[in-house]
Amino acid sequence: MEILEKIFLCTLQISLSASISALLIILILKLFNKYIGIRVKNILLILLLIRFLVPITPDMNTNFLNTLYQKCENTLNLSKSNTNLELAKFDSEVSKKSIENNIYNQKTQIETEDKTQSTNKQNSILKIISCIWIIGVLIIDLILFLSMLIFKRKTKHLETDMYPEIQSVIDLCKDKANISSNISFYVCDNLNSPCILGITKPKIYLPKHILNINDNNLLSHIFLHELLHYKRKDLLCNFLSTIVFSIHWFNPIVWFLLNKIKLYREYACDACVLELLGEKEATKYGMSLINLSKMFLNKTNHSNLAIFFETNNQMKGRIKMIKKFKTGSYRISIMGIFGCVLITIIMLTNSINVNALDINTSKLSTENNTEINTPSKFIVDTPDKSFYDIEKVEKVAGFKFKLPDSPQLSRASSLQLIKLSDQDNVLLIYLDGDNKFTFQVSEKDPLEYLKKIATVKGGSKNYIESKEESMKLGDIDGFNVILTQISPSQTLKNGDVIPERKDVDKYFAWKNEGLWYSIRYNSPLKNSGKNANQGSNISQDNIETIAKSIVYPDEIKNVKYSVEKDAPSTEIATMMIYDKEDLESAKKYLGFNPKFPLKINEDITINQSAVGISDDSDIRNNNISYELINIYLNKNGSITFDQRKTSKEYEDMKKNGYTTIYDNENNKNEQIKVQKLTINNNDVFKYLYDENYPDGTSVSNGEYLWKENNIYYSVCFFGNTDNSDEIAKEFITSNPID
Repeated sequence: MEILEKIFLCTLQISLSASISALLIILILKLFNKYIGIRVKNILLILLLIRFLVPITPDMNTNFLNTLYQKCENTLNLSKSNTNLELAKFDSEVSKKSIENNIYNQKTQIETEDKTQSTNKQNSILKIISCIWIIGVLIIDLILFLSMLIFKRKTKHLETDMYPEIQSVIDLCKDKANISSNISFYVCDNLNSPCILGITKPKIYLPKHILNINDNNLLSHIFLHELLHYKRKDLLCNFLSTIVFSIHWFNPIVWFLLNKIKLYREYACDACVLELLGEKEATKYGMSLINLSKMFLNKTNHSNLAIFFETNNQMKGRIKMIKKFKTGSYRISIMGIFGCVLITIIMLTNSINVNALDINTSKLSTENNTEINTPSKFIVDTPDKSFYDIEKVEKVAGFKFKLPDSPQLSRASSLQLIKLSDQDNVLLIYLDGDNKFTFQVSEKDPLEYLKKIATVKGGSKNYIESKEESMKLGDIDGFNVILTQISPSQTLKNGDVIPERKDVDKYFAWKNEGLWYSIRYNSPLKNSGKNANQGSNISQDNIETIAKSIVYPDEIKNVKYSVEKDAPSTEIATMMIYDKEDLESAKKYLGFNPKFPLKINEDITINQSAVGISDDSDIRNNNISYELINIYLNKNGSITFDQRKTSKEYEDMKKNGYTTIYDNENNKNEQIKVQKLTINNNDVFKYLYDENYPDGTSVSNGEYLWKENNIYYSVCFFGNTDNSDEIAKEFITSNPID
């Protein structure tokens, strides 16, 4: 399915790029119709046809495709910018699972629920559209294939030597057209008009009632027209048209273009015939077309191999062209050749670029982690990273920044790095003191990164309006940025309605030594939920003072840029893991080198990793043991992978043969029998259970526990995971990161 989606998006890119070129060429033909010859028009349209088949590297950008593909690719390949939708439902689990739910506070759970729902919805839409597209391709190909088989069956036993008088006319026409190839003809009962088919072995097919024509001029005009289709390679062009139609059937511009190509192909072929016959024969040739049209007017059987059938208006257009024909008009001038070459270069170098198709599948690589001026090589690349000290932020941010050092400030309550792209980040700091506000810095434009922060913090469902105007504070020239976030009303499953909410945040942004800094100086206080913030209302004098106080981190004197850690608890994470340096620190807490699979398969990739205090600890008596919790996103839910030195649950299972879980629906403990498996020479205890929720939904969960080299491991599946035994085996056989 992933390959199909990539092919469809590549096809969509080509289709949109070629459509832009097609509209441009059609406009040129419309404006300069009188000055462009028939043959040049035909060549330009054929070049457009080829353009729909050429996957070139473009130069322009389209935000729509880029957003669509990146969001879906994040889910298909790495899924690493989303957190766990299902975790929020398990906050009533027994204490062994409490740390998974409490690593992230309520705000993060609500934020990421919106993100995951949005990404899953977009991924589902893309899958549906891709399936519809390939079904359309297969149906069209099947129809064309069956039509070809039916036509071949009907013409299989036709003979060509029964009409020597017609063969003699065809031979004369071949000599006049300077064609030496052997081209046979066949007479069929079920044809409406003459046609020539076959690229390598062409054959002319004639309707049976053409035998009633006694006018050799009319016959020669018919045969010359069909033979010159062959000589001009129109049969190859028709074949390419069929391929383009099959692939780009969803594009209305393709339908219009192929109709135009068919028409101008006939125009050019008529002009080629008249170039052979001479200008004096134009009237006779035109009368032949009219007589032929009258002869077949009441015939209803059309060749199923034709994409489009000629209409009366198209026939009138051909007659009009023939009347205006002048000898030499079929030839192409030097200027015409130059124009075709120029337009070809334009078509092949200017088009739409879907940046998301440049997929970097090595984002989780742990090698070459020695670059100094680039962001750290994250092994767990979440969109929102939190840190305890500014020194760590300096290492991973990817740029050298300054920080406020005003005496009216005291400390940073939060240090966060928001991911803008694989190369770019924005530093977000919550500052306390006489005023509470957020401070942001990035190499990117402030409007871009402020919108990104609003999306990450506010949820993808929110609508964001922005306004930017000049603002000067003292000698600092900057901008006043106003962001308005509109949270749409929501109807909860219990029927309660959360009304629409509009929040307006104001920022002062300015540039200093190549970086864009900003201060949120006015913001409403939001106490809870996914939009929680400290609120701020700072005067312009204080904004100026803070902006002028920025210095490099090693020059800080007044402000403490290290975040105070909470008291030890099984309810919160001790540390988050983002890079190999974090992993080395985690090993010191754990006392062992943990298994650390980054990717199980295309659907299961690591999303977050943290070290926390295990529920077997006795914090009061300072008897603390730590565990590593890795969270993986799966298409149906999520998976947690826990590793620790102690596990009372495992030992109880081994002894009793069952485990105890808490039944949320009935508010009581429930015993569940465990199944013993042998995987990779390890005794693995497995149990499955269904969890029901008050809203009537239900999910199937399960857990696998084993002991290996005196380390206890568990893999928990949340949300209807298929092939859990095979997936559990991948975790069991996984290895530490070297």
